Parts: sequence; structure tokens; C-alpha cells
Amino acid sequence: MSITLVQMLKASCANNYGMLEKAIDACPDSAWSQKCGKLVFWQQAAHAFAAIDFFVRGKDDAPLDLGVRPEILDMKNIDATPLTRAEMKALINKMMAHGVNYFDSLKDEDLTKKLEGFSSRRGMDITVLAGINILISHTMYHLAICDSVLRDNNLPGIM
Repeated sequence: MSITLVQMLKASCANNYGMLEKAIDACPDSAWSQKCGKLVFWQQAAHAFAAIDFFVRGKDDAPLDLGVRPEILDMKNIDATPLTRAEMKALINKMMAHGVNYFDSLKDEDLTKKLEGFSSRRGMDITVLAGINILISHTMYHLAICDSVLRDNNLPGIM
């Protein structure tokens, strides 16, 4: 049996989010609120996980209840009260399940179809494959920032 394109993309996303979860686990408390880029460490990670819903949510679907305070995802609000590690783990578990459910609903022939919800939110036509690739690059961007915080704190990086 050969591996499908959807299985390969799912594995790539799972690998990226797995590395991000390792970075979260490795982050010392002293660096949890360290500014990196426009946000602080915990916001970079939370934003990357929460983005799964933004990318895969249907056009007419309400945003998923993330179970966390909405202000934590505001890219302008670096002074938000930090998520606890327990809140972060709950967010990770919820979003990973959401992502798995999405990938499990796809077949290779779906990859060339329009990703309706994301296309609507972005104001342009984006295929499912392009949307997944954008999600992968978005995740890698935030993972690299989190990885730099670990290295800046003399810890081994994840990447």
C-alpha cells in the first residue's frame, strides 16, 4: 500500500506541531514571557496552534471555542496574562484533535479543490493544498521563533 499525499501532509503537520510542543515543554518559566518577534514565547506557540482552526474552519462555521481567553491571540497584545502550562496543553490537545479530524476527512482528490473558509477569510481563492502549505510555513515561522528563545537561554534548540 502506498502513502497518499494527504497522509504525507498530515505527517508533516504533525511533525511541525510535535516540535513546537517539544519547544513548549523545554521552555523554562523564566523565558515563558520573553519577547520574541511581535509576541512573547507563549503567545507565539498559542497563536501557531490556534491558527489550525483559522485555516481549516469552513466558510460558514463559527470559530472553534478554544477554551482560552481571546486576547491571548491578539498579535498586538503582548501584555496579556500568560497562559498557564495547563491551559497551553489543553489548547494543544484541542487543536491537534481538530487538525487530525480535518486531515482524516480529506482524500487526495480534495487537495485541488477550493478551501472555502480560508479563501473567504483571505479574500482570494486558495486550494486545500495551498492552504495546508501556508499552514505548514506559518507553523515553521512560529516554531523557529520559539526555538530561538530556547537557544537565547542557552538551551538546546528543537530544530
